[in-house]
Amino acid sequence: MSRTRDAFHESAHAIVGHALGRRVERVSISPGGGGVSRIEPLGSELDDEDVRKLAVIFFSGKEGERYAPLAPIAPEANGNGELDWTAIEALLEQGELRETPTDDEALSLFRERIGDEAMEEAYDLARELVNRAAVCGRLARVADALLLRSAISTDELEELLRYAPA
Repeated sequence: MSRTRDAFHESAHAIVGHALGRRVERVSISPGGGGVSRIEPLGSELDDEDVRKLAVIFFSGKEGERYAPLAPIAPEANGNGELDWTAIEALLEQGELRETPTDDEALSLFRERIGDEAMEEAYDLARELVNRAAVCGRLARVADALLLRSAISTDELEELLRYAPA
């Protein structure tokens, strides 16, 4: 993935996590590629609503890539692309997973826990939330900040999301 696409991918995770009421602790991209969105851990056990939120956050990264300039992705890769660490780390922390799954295994876990209909709803919500962030300029603003700084703290993210151009 390109650094720009990484920035849009991680920005989407952070913005959607924030929109779902989760505290985003840090968002970063690395010079060599990839990135991480650190979102506060959930409680000791995940209920179905927690898993739904994780699925929305999971899908949002690929959806965010669609808005990266000069970085198109194939529509069929949306939600089924590379392993997405944001949601996977939460599942590992909660003991839902014993080892790092493949992308297909992660999707299977979500589907097993919440069902096909909830998975479709999670994907639709991810698409809607990322689109809203793109239309109002928040997605690009956060991605640009990531490209400049490589990392954004909780306070910096909240400031970027509050900012409204004149």
